[in-house]
Amino acid sequence: MQDAMARGSPDTLVAEIALRNQAVLVAMDRDMRQIAKRGGIGVQRFKRLHLLQFRCKEAQSIHRARGAASLIELEWEISEAKAARRFWVEIGDAYIRTHR
Repeated sequence: MQDAMARGSPDTLVAEIALRNQAVLVAMDRDMRQIAKRGGIGVQRFKRLHLLQFRCKEAQSIHRARGAASLIELEWEISEAKAARRFWVEIGDAYIRTHR
């Protein structure tokens, strides 16, 4: 997405572009969780935002993603099988959380 928008663009714009392109948003910052959470609770705007959220140190993220690859794939298959389902996986230093 860096080709499509300027670095440092507002999170809501990044989320909107991901939605319009039916893309999975991969985020390292904590703000995206708040946007996704608000969208799931009351605001319809980001209810279908697909999000892979890293809440670990950036240097660890690739190792954590490799370790969680089968879970990430399974969660994607589950989200694609149901019409109103979104993909949302959160990976921290010592946990992996799915939001269904």
